Amino acid sequence: MTLWDGSDFTFELLLLQREQMILEHEQQMRKQKLELQARESERLLEYERLKCHERSREQHSLFQMRQTHVDVARELISLCNRWCTAVGVKTFQELFDLVVLEQFKNITTKRITTYINEHQIKTAAQVAGLADEFILTRKSFRDTSQHD
Repeated sequence: MTLWDGSDFTFELLLLQREQMILEHEQQMRKQKLELQARESERLLEYERLKCHERSREQHSLFQMRQTHVDVARELISLCNRWCTAVGVKTFQELFDLVVLEQFKNITTKRITTYINEHQIKTAAQVAGLADEFILTRKSFRDTSQHD
């Protein structure tokens, strides 16, 4: 009679194979989740680009149709109401933050605007901190890569 008959080895091997399969499955799920997040981010960016293009086109068409100033004002009020409804603005503070946020995105670089859009910031205070974070992380990354 031997101390080792092989059945324990077979059982251990099956356990290791099972653990390997579980790890591979978890890794595949993480990869799929990251891919899904990347696609969602791309969709949001495309939506923002389309929204910006549509806004520009609407503004241009208002003045091109030779409307009266009263008609243009009425149309601008309607567009503003639709915009506020679409983003869920209900208070003056939310409207204030939305306007400041949009103005901030209009005066910053496209890279910072994209970064802000990816993080779905809603307030003016958050946007300033996020923009500074973007600059600092890029600067520290550049500094470390230049020294290597």
